[in-house]
Amino acid sequence: MKKIFALFLAFLLMSASLPALAEGAQIRASLPGEIQSFFTKSSFNGYTIERYAAKAFENTVGGSFYFVVASKGSNHTLYGFEKKNGAWQYWLKSDSVLPQLEGEYQIYNAKGMNDYFTNDVITADQLCMVLILPGMDYYEHSVSFRVDKYGQWRLHSLCSYALEEGNYTEALVYSDHIAYYDETHLIGNAWGVVETNLRYCSVAAFPATYAEAKNVLSNPPDIPYGSELTATKINFTGGQKYPVYSGPGTDYERAAGGKATVSTNDWIQVFGRENGHILIQYDITSDQMRFGYIEESALPKSASVSLLSLDYEDAVVTGDTYLTDDPLESQTRIRTISQGQQGVKWLAKMGNWVYVEVTGSGKPIRGFVPEGKIQRGSALKVYGGSYQFADYTADVHVTVDGSRQIIATIQVNAEASWLDGGSNPITGYQLYANNLLINTQVSVQKIEGDPAWRYVFQLTGSLPANTGMIGFCPVYGKMANANEMMAFFLN
Repeated sequence: MKKIFALFLAFLLMSASLPALAEGAQIRASLPGEIQSFFTKSSFNGYTIERYAAKAFENTVGGSFYFVVASKGSNHTLYGFEKKNGAWQYWLKSDSVLPQLEGEYQIYNAKGMNDYFTNDVITADQLCMVLILPGMDYYEHSVSFRVDKYGQWRLHSLCSYALEEGNYTEALVYSDHIAYYDETHLIGNAWGVVETNLRYCSVAAFPATYAEAKNVLSNPPDIPYGSELTATKINFTGGQKYPVYSGPGTDYERAAGGKATVSTNDWIQVFGRENGHILIQYDITSDQMRFGYIEESALPKSASVSLLSLDYEDAVVTGDTYLTDDPLESQTRIRTISQGQQGVKWLAKMGNWVYVEVTGSGKPIRGFVPEGKIQRGSALKVYGGSYQFADYTADVHVTVDGSRQIIATIQVNAEASWLDGGSNPITGYQLYANNLLINTQVSVQKIEGDPAWRYVFQLTGSLPANTGMIGFCPVYGKMANANEMMAFFLN
């Protein structure tokens, strides 16, 4: 027993003298102390930082930076560090900016060299970081990022990364278009916007060819002046997709046969927050866009978005029309809206369009209708009153709907001898709008009762859009009495 204990004690002493296995990445590059320490965490076990996969970029417009590629097989992640108060501090992590290929990445500082595309000398304050793809030659197979005049690192070029089979492609990225080249000349310029910010962009989502770029790229539209909906462009994290609904919740209709989805690899305009969702506009193709809602949780943590300010007023559709979720480009019709449609709410105005919500059949839906086909206000206005004249009384009931259609019922009450056998009976009524006579259809019904006869006149017609007052004037068999006009002011 003593031998066993002695052997066990000797094993413990020997184990204590052995060096501990190193935690973190295998580092072959020469790194500053604080960055070296960053990669010694156990979460980096199995990762390697190769000799040429780290580089400093100091004294740029935006400050001083250090970039490192940590690799594990074909998984590569770019880490960025920014110098603050003389020390390197963690700043960035992204794997979407690197093609995930087997092999080693190299990072080059292009200070003092000529830009591959423009032939301009790259100065110290606007450095270019070139990421050479695994197993490739310098510049000929690379992704590069350059500091812009605002100090932001942005995608500058891609060389032969996304290729058509057998073709060498180079792409130079501008703020509003991408220029595509082959080995000898410019293929063409594809106008539109891609996310270029190093923090958010996704190289895998970059349009591989000039033909693809022409089909998918577009520029954010200008929102019409004076609109109640105003847009802010938000930089979303690239490579994400979110379901899109026509309203702020999953109970609203979803376009594209229930499959409407937005990708964060292109521009997205944000208009505001409502019920845990944000109203956005994004492009589907180069000539079609869509308004819709995604969950507010999709916003980057740094984004600040105001609450939507919507009216939620009753509205009346004044003529057959349609609903669209793309008022500024294709105006694609997604639903027919009939004159007098019930359950319509006026939300906001944007240019010549009105943003509305429609309920009443199936799921609620939001979209835009032409301004000339809708009015604010209740679908039905009701007016009425009783009038006493020398020989009779008149009870009036009037309804005016949102499309300005009027139905008026006038019941005339008098002694039978005056109504039926008098020498100057009332035979009908005329409708006036703003003191102008308008055409109407009149029907007359005689009602028997005790102790008198009563006539009921019904008038139907269409009022001009600017009508503020209506009046009913009796038509006598012989001579009219102008003092018997009955008038109503519309509200």
